[in-house]
Amino acid sequence: GQMEVPEMAVLLVATILLGLAKAGAYLPLTILLIAAVYRKKTENSRQGKRTALWLAGSIGFCYMVQYPNILMRTGLVAKAAAKASAVTENYQITTLLKNPGFLLRILENTVAEKSDIYLKGILGGKLGWLNIDIPWHICMAFLILLLLAAIPGKEEHYIRKGYQKLGIWSVCILSSGMIFASMLIASTPAGTGYIAGVQGRYFLPFLGILMLTVSNGKIRNEGKKGENYVSGAGILQILVLLQIMMNVL
Repeated sequence: GQMEVPEMAVLLVATILLGLAKAGAYLPLTILLIAAVYRKKTENSRQGKRTALWLAGSIGFCYMVQYPNILMRTGLVAKAAAKASAVTENYQITTLLKNPGFLLRILENTVAEKSDIYLKGILGGKLGWLNIDIPWHICMAFLILLLLAAIPGKEEHYIRKGYQKLGIWSVCILSSGMIFASMLIASTPAGTGYIAGVQGRYFLPFLGILMLTVSNGKIRNEGKKGENYVSGAGILQILVLLQIMMNVL
């Protein structure tokens, strides 16, 4: 049916919050919001145009706010800033684009050396100033709980169409690429063989969206009860708190 004003307000706030976070790295996720509006539109073309207009305006606003950061992180002014402040010079986007093979090697090294750290960070295994390690068996318990929660119940809806899942994965991969590119330009000293500064928590904003693509309808949990997953998560959180206390003491 037609979108109501409260729904439009929620989408507007979500768009701005996504666009302003992490130097615009999550802006691709706003594509999903636009897609949701498109599927919601009705014969009221005036309302659909108005919705598309304020969505485009909010994204444009986020881009304008992030424009200085984009300049810095693309290396257009980072080199001059580095010389002025006498800090270590980072990679420049223009240099990397001229040598795509070198860029691919950096990405390969990053995945090979850091993927386990990213996974642990996503699952809450790196806390504090990354100096509190939660054991892997607790992290894996969280992962299993997430996968079980993604299995639809008897009456639960799930994403059926392949192109919708492909769209979600494409947007999330694009956002991940922007995260890596941002940290490569902003936090990785020239000469480093991998991308520095990326943390698993940076991928949390779209973890839930990706979990929605796991279900295929062939596997269902007929007796699924949400309170069981909440209780399981609560028990794991208690274990995490005990682990933190052990690290502090």
